[in-house]
Amino acid sequence: MTDWTVIIEIVWILRNAGFQVLCFDFRGHGESDGHTITHRLLEQQDVLGAWNHLMTRHDVDPAA
Repeated sequence: MTDWTVIIEIVWILRNAGFQVLCFDFRGHGESDGHTITHRLLEQQDVLGAWNHLMTRHDVDPAA
């Protein structure tokens, strides 16, 4: 299991440096539901879902 306190520290360092940061768990990993690992099939959908979510946000510059 990931120690989220370490992740959050890194996120704040990046945010304070001017970066926008997205953190998520792949399905079946971390704190997400499930336990199945599909070795890329569903994990690819997770990444695309995160990307699509970012592209719907008006505070994210897709050209950056």
